[in-house]
Amino acid sequence: MKQYDVVFLGSGHAAWHSALTLNKAGKSVAIVEKDRIAGTCTNYGCNAKILLENPYEVLEQASHYPNIINTEALSVNWENLMSYKHKIIDPMANTLKGLFEQQGIDIIEGAGKLVDEHHLVVDGEQYYGENIVIATGQHSNKLDIEGSEYTHDSRDFLSLEQMPNSITFIGVGIISIEFANIAIKSGVETHMIHVDDEPLKGFYSAHVAKLMDKLATEGVQFHMNENTTVIKELGDNYTVSTESGLEITTNYVLDATGRRPNVNGIGLEEVGVNFTTRGIQVDEYLRTNIPNIYASGDVLDKVIPKLTPTATFESNYIAAHILGMNKNPITYP
Repeated sequence: MKQYDVVFLGSGHAAWHSALTLNKAGKSVAIVEKDRIAGTCTNYGCNAKILLENPYEVLEQASHYPNIINTEALSVNWENLMSYKHKIIDPMANTLKGLFEQQGIDIIEGAGKLVDEHHLVVDGEQYYGENIVIATGQHSNKLDIEGSEYTHDSRDFLSLEQMPNSITFIGVGIISIEFANIAIKSGVETHMIHVDDEPLKGFYSAHVAKLMDKLATEGVQFHMNENTTVIKELGDNYTVSTESGLEITTNYVLDATGRRPNVNGIGLEEVGVNFTTRGIQVDEYLRTNIPNIYASGDVLDKVIPKLTPTATFESNYIAAHILGMNKNPITYP
C-alpha cells in the first residue's frame, strides 16, 4: 500500500495548486481523478467558454462603431471555432498530467472512495494519506420532470458541433446568460425560462437589469415566473411546456438550473464526514469534522461564490495550513 503525506480526491483548481506547493515543500503527494486531469474549469468550463466567447466579444466591440465598421460583413464560423477549441483545449489534460508527474506528484486514475480517516480505495487498491483533501467539485443539475432526458448541460454546449436554429435555456443564471450572448449573436432564436422574476441572483441588480434589457433588445426572449413541467419530443424539435400553459418549440434545450456538489459515492457517509445537499461542511480552517480531512472548492457548503478563483484561493490556503505557514482561519479577500 502506497503512503502519502497528502492525497487529493479530485484534480481541479481546488486541488492542484495546493498539490504543487506541498510537493515543492517536500511532501509526498498523490492526486486521484476519475475524469480528465485538471478538472471542469480546464476541460469543460472556464477555458473552453472564454475561448468560444472571444470572437463574439469582437462582434460586440464592432457594434459600438456604427457607420465605421460594417458589422453586417462580420460573422463567426461556429464549426471552425469549435475545431479551434478542440485543438487548444483537448491536449491540456495530458499536458498538465505530464507536468504534475514531472514534479513528482503521483496521478492515480480512477474513482476514489474514502475507507476511513486515512485511507481511500481506487479500483480495489488502497492508499494512505496522512491528510486527505476532497476537491470533487460539482455536476450539472437535472430537472426531475418528464422529458429531462432530452435536455443538455453546459458541457454539451461547449462541445456543440453545430449551432441549432433555436435554443431554449431553462434557468437564467451566469452560465445560461453567457451562452445566450453567444447564441443570439449567432442568429439563433433564443428563449430563456426562469422559475421566478429574479435573474442572476447575487449580482448587482442595476447591472443585471441593464444586461437583461440589452439582451432583450438583441432578441433574447425572456419568460419569467414560469415553472417548466414537461419536455416532449416533436420530430426533430422539442416542446417545452410550463405550469402556466406556455409552450415553446425549439431545436435544443439546455438545463441551466444550477450545479450540485459531488458528494455521493465517495465514502462520506461511511467515514462520517458531515455534508448536506449544498456540499461538505467545514470549519474556518477548511477542515471537515474529521480534522485531517480537508475540503476545497465547489464541493463545499458555503456562501462564498463557487468560482475558480475561490477554489484556487482555498487550495493555496490548505497547503499553507498543512505546512504550518498559516495557522489563522481562512479570510476571503
